[in-house]
Amino acid sequence: LSFLGQGTRLVSAGTDAHSVRFWGIGSGEEKEGIVLQGMSKGVARVVSLSPDDELLAVGGIDWSVRIYRTKDSMRPPAWGGVLCAHWGIISCLAFTPDSSLLASGSDDGTVRLWSMSTGQQVA
Repeated sequence: LSFLGQGTRLVSAGTDAHSVRFWGIGSGEEKEGIVLQGMSKGVARVVSLSPDDELLAVGGIDWSVRIYRTKDSMRPPAWGGVLCAHWGIISCLAFTPDSSLLASGSDDGTVRLWSMSTGQQVA
């Protein structure tokens, strides 16, 4: 789960035909369910929105993390948007306060740190 914008919406991983779902905070109603490019049905397990609201990270059972630009119709960044280095299901995601790095944790027992400007693993 991750809050969007000024906390007026919530985004969650979808385990059905939708990769992610957006919810209204006040109403608790689903506002939108979307299928993200490159995400297969039921793969998404964890989501995180960058503090600047520019990037959405989605981790899944396929051992990968996918990055989408929220202000560009949920398209991946120019570097492709796929982060692969884990050997297990992605279990947690967190952006740094300046949105420049993403940490990903996996059932393989590792945490990896990624540059959002290049998609390269930095630690």
